[in-house]
Amino acid sequence: MFTQLDWEFLWVLRPNCHKQLEPNTPNLIPWKGRVPAGELTINSQSVRAKKDYELGKSRSLRIVCIGDSVTFGLDVDDDSTYPAQLQQIVAAADPKANVEVINAGVPGYTSRQGLVFFYKRLLRFKPDIVVAEFGFNDAYSKGGWFTPSDSWLLEGNIQEGFRSKYSYRAIPLVMLHQPLFVYFKYLGVLVHYAKIKAAADEISKKDYAQNLNNANARTKQEMIKKFQNARVPPGVFLDDLNQMAQLARRNQFRLVFYLPFSIHPLYRFLVYTVANENGIPVVDFSGRQGGYDMEELSKNPAYDRILSLYRRNISDDFLKKNKIYLVTTDGVHPNAVGNRIVAEEIAAVLGFHPASMP
Repeated sequence: MFTQLDWEFLWVLRPNCHKQLEPNTPNLIPWKGRVPAGELTINSQSVRAKKDYELGKSRSLRIVCIGDSVTFGLDVDDDSTYPAQLQQIVAAADPKANVEVINAGVPGYTSRQGLVFFYKRLLRFKPDIVVAEFGFNDAYSKGGWFTPSDSWLLEGNIQEGFRSKYSYRAIPLVMLHQPLFVYFKYLGVLVHYAKIKAAADEISKKDYAQNLNNANARTKQEMIKKFQNARVPPGVFLDDLNQMAQLARRNQFRLVFYLPFSIHPLYRFLVYTVANENGIPVVDFSGRQGGYDMEELSKNPAYDRILSLYRRNISDDFLKKNKIYLVTTDGVHPNAVGNRIVAEEIAAVLGFHPASMP
């Protein structure tokens, strides 16, 4: 494992961890019987990097990327995550630019843990720009009565400070750290996820943002009620993003929201709500994972080089029939090509235009 349980965040990346990559979904067709090549390195500050970073104000333009497994780079090696490729793109676009990109993504994180990170750890790095990616895990079912929601375990806000129920160390709560509890928690998630996914799929067939805008108060409440059993209910998610925006203004760093390939329309709508109210740019990839074509990608030298390595053990025929695997490893997490595309679009929003972009 490359994570460890933590009293403040529930879990964090294991410091000073170095290991070979293991596939997230080893039985998925592209990975069956294969282990992706590459390395996973975590520094002593519990971020994915081969070095430690100077705390406090750096002489570099410092970009911190925070989010869940999509930002962390599940199934891709250290140099193929989008923060690593963003670093490469910026260096190529402006060799004189002194830019440092920090990957602070942690698999499984929601906006609750992200906000605690903003408040307790992010500010130590004194960022100039923060790219935040949340919403996918927030919409998941919390797994039933025996697995409290993230907003219960991580109470508080930036005005009052945060309180972790884990930190009280009462005997029943200490038991939540035990392997048996973790097993039952994820068993519960699997059971309850089927129910919440059915509700999500039903709503996804509609123009959700339009429905929310035009719905009367009662209909809105009924829509949002479907997600009150989520790890982070919609109202808490909205408040978390607003607090991130408030912290950005207070500490004078620029905030950018990044929407991954897979995010429920309700949470996407809430991200745009906060972004529009606070003038925050959004880099939006939601629903685009099946919209890429191998021939089109191959015309771009940067994509073709990465794609040729990725498809070494996957037939072109399979990729043509399953376009989702051109840019993701499992339909959700970007592969090296997907991370390159994400990094380029974020670079463009930040004012760095890579040569490989049209």
